[in-house]
Amino acid sequence: MVDARPLSDSERLDWLRLTRSENVGPITFMALLDCYGSAAQALDELPALARSGGSKRAIKLCSKSAAEREIKALAELGGRFLACREPGYPVPLAALADAPPLIAIRGHGHLLESDIAAMVGARNASANGVRFARQLALDLGAAGFAVVSGMARGIDTAAHNGALGTGTLAVMGGGVDMVYPKQNTALYEEIVARGVVIGEPPLGTVPQAPLSAPQQNHFRPRARCRRRRGSAAIRLAHYCAFGGRTRPRSIRGTGLSARSAQPRLQRPDPDGTTLVQGAENIVEALAGMMQKTLDEPQHDKFSAPDMASVGETELTTARPRVLELLGPSPVPID
Repeated sequence: MVDARPLSDSERLDWLRLTRSENVGPITFMALLDCYGSAAQALDELPALARSGGSKRAIKLCSKSAAEREIKALAELGGRFLACREPGYPVPLAALADAPPLIAIRGHGHLLESDIAAMVGARNASANGVRFARQLALDLGAAGFAVVSGMARGIDTAAHNGALGTGTLAVMGGGVDMVYPKQNTALYEEIVARGVVIGEPPLGTVPQAPLSAPQQNHFRPRARCRRRRGSAAIRLAHYCAFGGRTRPRSIRGTGLSARSAQPRLQRPDPDGTTLVQGAENIVEALAGMMQKTLDEPQHDKFSAPDMASVGETELTTARPRVLELLGPSPVPID
């Protein structure tokens, strides 16, 4: 377990460069950081790692100038980057294996340390559903929770509107500067002024839905920040189960909408869904969790030996042996 501390400006620049470099996702980022001790050292070692892995071309590293421009552009918007090992980064998010190494934030960053309840639902929501969602967010705010959602039409928008006065967090599917959908521009500005907006992709990234760009689906990574078969709301319930989260309570609404009458949402279910008729049901369900720390127990820190140095001759011999063991089915890396 690594103690949280603020990054220096140079460290933050290196973190941004590393996370924006080719083939470096969140899990790879943390593995590199733990292996080499710093993002700067990992950047130095990446080209050699790519060559030893069999890459026929040079890996594309994010340039220092590109990272500086992004940091400056975010600062001009009144925002900043927050690293997963810094104070103020949401502890439950940092506990995930694929936590974003850096998130861009605009607005009141202290809300990230609040007790947070996530609300998501259908974009094509009924009038009753929207009204109920707004009231639910309002009541959750009064109970001391900040409400996080994804700025989508329908239920997400209602949740943000209901929680504006008590604290709401908007997790963007694209860059933190890209309002989506455009009809929520005024809401976005309200959240920047009174809540907090969070984004993981680079500034200027237009969110791409899975059907429009299957290889660039920005909504899947967004889901883990809110922690998303069927509708997006039901997908989130399954995502929470696999992500180790207290699973969201599924809401039947007022009972007046056919959309809310899905059989698996009308009764307690072994996979964690249950009927919610008001904020008090959610507060009651979360009460046990709120009394427990989400930190892992303290243990002596494990100190691994330095990585063995492997020569090109050994790699040339080992590579075909490894390839022979690979097939269409996934296998453990060991």
